[in-house]
Amino acid sequence: MATQVLLPTADYASSGIASYSSGSTAFNLLTDNEATNKITYTVADGSVEVTIQKMGTAASISSVQVYCQDSGSGGGADTFSSSSVYVRIGGVNYTGSTGATAAARTYSYTWTTNPATGAAWTPVSINSIQAIGFSCATWITAGCSPTYLVLNVSYLPAPDSTDITRHLGSVDLWLKKRPETYITMTGS
Repeated sequence: MATQVLLPTADYASSGIASYSSGSTAFNLLTDNEATNKITYTVADGSVEVTIQKMGTAASISSVQVYCQDSGSGGGADTFSSSSVYVRIGGVNYTGSTGATAAARTYSYTWTTNPATGAAWTPVSINSIQAIGFSCATWITAGCSPTYLVLNVSYLPAPDSTDITRHLGSVDLWLKKRPETYITMTGS
């Protein structure tokens, strides 16, 4: 199995954002896990949604995971028991389980099937994801500051195409010794 990380490409929708560490867009702050590049929520609950890169070809996909790193201040892991990650498909948010996994406040949820259809994931269904998101429940003594929001895809790579295999076989035959001629016919 291989893993492809699909990074944010554009803002989709957001609410309750107090400030951006630089600029006025979320997606460019969420592509690396650098604590200085972050979004901050302060008083009210909020969410951030971003579109993601497109998935290439794959023989099969075993799972997709929305992953968010939060470097917010104060409160510890239990403070954010209502925060969660989700995928938006067809205008509907499919939310993963809530709560941070550790004091480092990482939020993630893995879907082994497409939550909108119940069918196995395909590159087409992954490319139809409208957005991925992080929903923050900000409590009185803590702030929420996501720094990284991505979609991790576990997949089996597609085999080489027949055309490439044929081409490589032809080149291999051309470069190696060709069969010797046994009969030579000459005309009169």
